[in-house]
Amino acid sequence: MYWLISWYSKMKLSSKNLIYQAIFKLIWTNGIELWGGTKSSNRLIIQNKFLRIITNVFQYTLNEDLHKDLNIKPVNEVTRFYMT
Repeated sequence: MYWLISWYSKMKLSSKNLIYQAIFKLIWTNGIELWGGTKSSNRLIIQNKFLRIITNVFQYTLNEDLHKDLNIKPVNEVTRFYMT
């Protein structure tokens, strides 16, 4: 799957974002019971790495800017409803 979403893929960013929304977000929201006990920072690291892979942004770009530009909520905000 890396070849499909990586920086050298010719797919548009909007299509990569759809793959994130349809596949990866669905996987981590359904599996929240299994890894919900991990530190919130570790959950954010996984999401941020994925967003950096699909966007190929500069190293010093803030994660908050990534989430704002792609219109994606951080995983901790989304999973707050599942954790209660």
